[in-house]
Amino acid sequence: DASARCDQRWDAGSFSVGAVLRAPDDALELRLDGSAASRFPSGDELYLAGSAPTSPVHALGDPSLGRETTLGFSPTIQLRLPLLHVGLSGFVHVIDDFIQLAPDLAEDGSAQFVVTVRGAAPSFSYRPVDALFSGFDGSLTVGPRWPVSLAADVAVVRGVDTADGAGLVGIPADRLGATLTLQPPPLGPLHDAFLAVRGDWVMEQTHVAPGADLAPPPPAYTLLGASIGVSIALC
Repeated sequence: DASARCDQRWDAGSFSVGAVLRAPDDALELRLDGSAASRFPSGDELYLAGSAPTSPVHALGDPSLGRETTLGFSPTIQLRLPLLHVGLSGFVHVIDDFIQLAPDLAEDGSAQFVVTVRGAAPSFSYRPVDALFSGFDGSLTVGPRWPVSLAADVAVVRGVDTADGAGLVGIPADRLGATLTLQPPPLGPLHDAFLAVRGDWVMEQTHVAPGADLAPPPPAYTLLGASIGVSIALC
């Protein structure tokens, strides 16, 4: 019998607590959430030795990985006025033994490759690091019930290795978006019509040390999109 059994026992738990303060007219809401949680490693993180169908890299798991333990706090403020909606939410998460999938680099910073019958693939491995994640999400809408409204949103994430302050690989770059929406009044059987034009600006990732990833981060770019819709009442 060439099979083998890997005996692993994992226990994980979570805890969360929150508080909400609202103004009498619900125009203003303040929220504070705190949580603690543990996550045990997945089968891939423990035992993967090769390429997954959805990932074009050769990854190596680590059977000695332990649990991730997270302590997090998240304050949120929301303001809802007839002509203006504003929301801002921040977060701070301290993660012990965060399981990171990162490329294996040689001493000169060059990528290492593994050659198999399927071809050559860059070598990645799972490794535990003590990490600090922080950031915020914000949104603003002017004229939410107007025929023409403008909405903007922003997302910022930072992830660092607390041992040396280096930025973690794979963290999204800062993003800023804006949407202009036209909502005409109902016309006969046509209602809930809208035309929306959106732009997204993704900044260049500058919070990861040069040479920490397989390739330098892409330059900033812009995405443009539009959508249109209408509901038709048949009776």
